[in-house]
Amino acid sequence: MNAEWLDGDGYPTDEALEKITKWPWEDIPGLFKFVEDIWFFAEDGYLWRDKEPLEEFGGVYQIWNLSTAGWSGNESIIDAMKQNFIIWSQTAYSWKRGGHHQFRLKVEK
Repeated sequence: MNAEWLDGDGYPTDEALEKITKWPWEDIPGLFKFVEDIWFFAEDGYLWRDKEPLEEFGGVYQIWNLSTAGWSGNESIIDAMKQNFIIWSQTAYSWKRGGHHQFRLKVEK
């Protein structure tokens, strides 16, 4: 975890959330690496990405799965991602009650 962007209790700082909302759309993979670095419970299996890209809809996509585990800090990260409209609209694929979100990032073949 990247302590620079987390408070003493492991919650993302206001600066981290603002960084997510303003993340440039040209660097979508960078945003997901940043989120991975501050996601609480990531090492416990609540954030994972498929090793092999998926070929679908005429492209190749890396699939990221983020589950909030009910942690309000993770919910705040998802809310910040939603505020970044272009990135959310380009990557959000599905979400389920209980805090599970799936994202698909287009990658080069």
